[in-house]
Amino acid sequence: MKVREDKSKDLKLNLLIPMLSGLLKCWGSSIRMKVYGKEIIEKYVIEDSPSIISFWHFGLIQLCCYFRRLPPTVVMISGSKDGEIAARIAKRWGHIPVRGSKMKGGLNALREMKKLMQQGHNAAIVVDGSRGPARIAQKGVIVLSRETNAPIVPIGIAAKPVLRFNSWDRMILPLPGSRCVIVCEKPFIVPKHVRGKELESFRLKIENRLNSACMLAENYLQKR
Repeated sequence: MKVREDKSKDLKLNLLIPMLSGLLKCWGSSIRMKVYGKEIIEKYVIEDSPSIISFWHFGLIQLCCYFRRLPPTVVMISGSKDGEIAARIAKRWGHIPVRGSKMKGGLNALREMKKLMQQGHNAAIVVDGSRGPARIAQKGVIVLSRETNAPIVPIGIAAKPVLRFNSWDRMILPLPGSRCVIVCEKPFIVPKHVRGKELESFRLKIENRLNSACMLAENYLQKR
């Protein structure tokens, strides 16, 4: 009985994913984008990969659509049922989903990401994780940079008008035709020797840079 249910669920997802993927592409193409620090993306993400793209969970939908045209990128995605949909869409767009989170499988996911980054792939991490707290950096991105010597590229986002979900992160969904601003903050690498209290200082560093990037994005959006 369980096997039959799994097959039925898999069939439904196989039908759902192409439709969702197509809808997201159409929706994403309607957003009016402005990127500040595009040269950072070109240098660190496209020319000198691997790098680690980092951002807050609230901007996940729009940033995934923006970065979908990148070369195959290793993406950490929660092992939850919702994560299964995200993982399949990421794979359909040519990226490499690695399942795990702070709550379950996070260390194994980081090890797998490290292996794939050593093959030259970029990585993408939601820095406050799949369950938060919102805009509080977790240490996974710091550990990954330390273990791979790859620069962390902090990305902030703002958009209007948006639909804001009543979720832990207050996730935004820019409405079709919305204006959206992306800001890339200065990248940095976590040295190999960083441990203990130093690890915490780098955790605060990425937290501050992401918040700064989001604040700049909001400011730029108001001026447009």
